[in-house]
Amino acid sequence: MEKVSNFILLIGLIILIIISIRLYIQNQKLKKQIEKLLETIDLYNQHIEKDNIYKHNIKNKLIALKSFSNQKGLNLINEIIEENTPIIKNNNLYKLPHGIKGLVTEKLYNKNYDIIIDNKLKGDPFKKFSSKYFNNVIDCLGISMDNAIESCQNMAKPFIIIDLYEDDDSLFIKIGNNFDNNIDLDKLGEKYYTTKNKGHGLGLYSIKQNKYINEKIEIINNVYYITLEMKKSV
Repeated sequence: MEKVSNFILLIGLIILIIISIRLYIQNQKLKKQIEKLLETIDLYNQHIEKDNIYKHNIKNKLIALKSFSNQKGLNLINEIIEENTPIIKNNNLYKLPHGIKGLVTEKLYNKNYDIIIDNKLKGDPFKKFSSKYFNNVIDCLGISMDNAIESCQNMAKPFIIIDLYEDDDSLFIKIGNNFDNNIDLDKLGEKYYTTKNKGHGLGLYSIKQNKYINEKIEIINNVYYITLEMKKSV
């Protein structure tokens, strides 16, 4: 009788071992499936992020091209960005270098802002940039202008300051604006952090990820400044 009981216990133990092994194998398969799913989700999120950044920047690139295009090119670009607006008339904008004047002017179209421009650059150094480097400059400048415009749009007297200067090695574009929202300087540039009521928080993040342009952010006398630094020779 005892031998029978031991045999039954042995069979039961074997069955439990087999079940455990099967469950372990199933769990390992499920774990791999979950890992693969998480990897796919991560790749999908990366794709969405890159797509959002691309959409955020493509219009800036097209606007910049308007400075160098003939009338046929201008018409084509206007069709692509679905707009055909006249140039804003602001007495200060003539001070901007030709290379970036088109972008800044288009951004400030129909904006009742005080625009203060101080251009200390010699000539138009942006014309010397390669197309690839100029493209990166336009990306960062366009994002910075968008942020400045949106940040001060609800102010009673919105203003934007554009200061251009240089040293022996670099060019600098410093953009300042007043603002009425809370800004956490420690979080600025983090992915998805935004100071605006709407937005995805990828603009400044993409500037910080740009390996060609250096940026510096500071708040002085309640004015938000971002300074873009670009090397003269790249």
